Amino acid sequence: GLDLHWDDGRLRFYDPASLDYLPGFAEVKERLDSAIRELDSAIYERDSAIYERDAADKRADRAESELQHLRKQVRRLQPE
Repeated sequence: GLDLHWDDGRLRFYDPASLDYLPGFAEVKERLDSAIRELDSAIYERDSAIYERDAADKRADRAESELQHLRKQVRRLQPE
């Protein structure tokens, strides 16, 4: 159901149903490369967020541990 047409000096497939040319190899490769870059960026952002969350969790755990330690010291130092 496709036609072959000359378009701007090159042979391209034309889809009469959609009234549009099918993308050529270079256009498909460009779209694919762009999609890969977007996916890589999203993965990097997700991984960075996970790393930041894990680091924040560790800092909070250390702070909680230090707080408990200081509370014990205060209780020991308080006169009875």
